[in-house]
Amino acid sequence: MGLTSNKADEKTTKELNLHTGVYSFKVIKFNPSGEELKEMLGMDEVREQEYIQDDKFNEGHKQYLAYFWLENEACTAYMDGEEVDVKEGEFKIPVIFGIGDAPLTNRDGTKHAFVNKYGKTTYAESEDKLPSWFEAEGVRKAHYGEQELYNFLKSYANLYDSGDKKDENCLDDPNALFKDDSFFKNYIKELQEKNHGVKCLVELKKGAENEDGNFNVKEVIYKQYFQKKSQKMPQAIGNFKNYLSASNVRTDKEDKIARRTPKGEFYTIEPTVLSISEAKEKVSGSQDEADNDEAYKQSSSAF
Repeated sequence: MGLTSNKADEKTTKELNLHTGVYSFKVIKFNPSGEELKEMLGMDEVREQEYIQDDKFNEGHKQYLAYFWLENEACTAYMDGEEVDVKEGEFKIPVIFGIGDAPLTNRDGTKHAFVNKYGKTTYAESEDKLPSWFEAEGVRKAHYGEQELYNFLKSYANLYDSGDKKDENCLDDPNALFKDDSFFKNYIKELQEKNHGVKCLVELKKGAENEDGNFNVKEVIYKQYFQKKSQKMPQAIGNFKNYLSASNVRTDKEDKIARRTPKGEFYTIEPTVLSISEAKEKVSGSQDEADNDEAYKQSSSAF
């Protein structure tokens, strides 16, 4: 055994940072067990996650939670205005979709949500009153959460989705997930084995305050829009900017912008690294509960 030393200015402790912006991810776990979570997160104890729960949006019904645990791929980001290397696996974050066990209607119950075999949805009073522009192939009543899930899968599974070349992107029956989800797990496993990936926008959200007035900051995934792994990062960043600003929208532009605005308290589009103290400063000004989205709450409950 010998005595050693390092240079006085050499960093020998790992700094815990937080991230915002568009990053490339791969799925490393889907609906993991408690033991798998402990191993993945390097923690001694985690709460065992229940993936079928009471649906808080539809009393008397259940929802199936699809947890996709993402791990970042290596990239270059900005920290204090300087470029820094973000190593592969530097941070892990879940994106969560809750699928209801009952068909979805609008708020006053006058219209049903319908989904076609390509995973596109619209509202109508009945199937025979679907809009003329809506492709009705394989149409059925849609369940809560399906559209968000299919938006994610379209990018993650690298599906065709334009013109006359489209891939099917829809569950035959969402209620099958509540009985035996092995078919869906096998589908995700195949995508993992084929090295699929997805580009997502990461934002920061303020956690609950404790009695001392301190609070945590958590990284969450923006769930309305995703980009394929094959999309080059500059173009992906541009696409995210265009989506959030509704640059291609001609009608109800302001309404679209409001609905597309991320629900976290702070985000960037360019990949950015923040220290914990900087992140707290960014979110400390907001005291509002910015969302009623259960997935945002679930994203911190697994830790």
